[in-house]
Amino acid sequence: MARRADFQVPLVLRIRLLRRMLCVLAVFSPVLLTGQDSTPPTFHVYVNLVQIPVLVIAPPGASTAPIAESRFAISLDSGPKFRPTHVRLEGEDPITLSVLLDGSGSARNLMSGIDEAIAALAPLSLRPVDHVSFYALGCTLNVARVASLEELAADSTGLKLGVDAAIRSWAKSRRAETSSPCQQKVHLWDALAYVTKQMSDRPGRRVILVISDGHDKGSVNTWNNLRRFAAASAVSIFGITEDSTDLQRMEAEDVFRALCEQTGGIVLSANRRTLPDRLKEAMDMVRGRYIVEFPRQDRAKAGAHSILVTIDNSDALILSSGISVPMPDPHVLTDPMTVPKNPGVAPEVGDRRILPQ
Repeated sequence: MARRADFQVPLVLRIRLLRRMLCVLAVFSPVLLTGQDSTPPTFHVYVNLVQIPVLVIAPPGASTAPIAESRFAISLDSGPKFRPTHVRLEGEDPITLSVLLDGSGSARNLMSGIDEAIAALAPLSLRPVDHVSFYALGCTLNVARVASLEELAADSTGLKLGVDAAIRSWAKSRRAETSSPCQQKVHLWDALAYVTKQMSDRPGRRVILVISDGHDKGSVNTWNNLRRFAAASAVSIFGITEDSTDLQRMEAEDVFRALCEQTGGIVLSANRRTLPDRLKEAMDMVRGRYIVEFPRQDRAKAGAHSILVTIDNSDALILSSGISVPMPDPHVLTDPMTVPKNPGVAPEVGDRRILPQ
């Protein structure tokens, strides 16, 4: 658990809260009717629901049928396992997506035709309620702006305009590098750290899709610091690299793969022909994640905590996104008008903290 606030209140919870409020108001209605001159009481409702997007990759040949809620289990800081209060597919949840185009190295081969491939994601993989930003990594990190908007509504026209603007920025940067080498080039981890920071307070499910060869050539930020920052900001990183059998590239990609998987994403490979399918596959994975919900533990200390999600009798690869949870406000806990929680449903936190790396 980390410091940033990232609560999503599902419809079913809002309905339950509304019912509870109606019941409370019904109990107090005689008081309000007989004491019109007195100040009516104010009731405060505070949400303490934690949500974790979980990507489940079934082994080859295994069933991809929906997984029953009762099979999921969670452990906090190696504490005892407990069942989530609710599990559902992500489905139509709004997505805030940032696309980072890193055309260096072998990923340069994927830049041709990428505008059409990304535009084709609308309206099925990306919906108008989603918002997309584009970044091009070259000598500098350029934000592709269309009509002065950094976040575009996810329709085909807007997506194509955004990619085209990013490609133009990337091509311009490449031409500039040919005439005069970069003095202070922006590298991959630093670019991803910047994009993560830009997304950290955005609504919706936060996802970075980076088209890159996965090589970093001198960032100030380490990949591990980036991983922790992305987890604390509830940002999942998905990567697409160019198909290659080059052993050195595959070895270097291990760090990139670890970064993506430890933030709840994954790395796919593509070539010019298969790129549209890989882009759609990545977004289908995002839409197909499970949202695992459980109550916040008020006794947990501030800082990083380990969260392990497991599925009973499953060999699937389970990749959990990071989450950010605000610490409980003492004033809220002592407020006499706060509706108390049932402590019996709060999970127990273990005593094994994350070791510094």
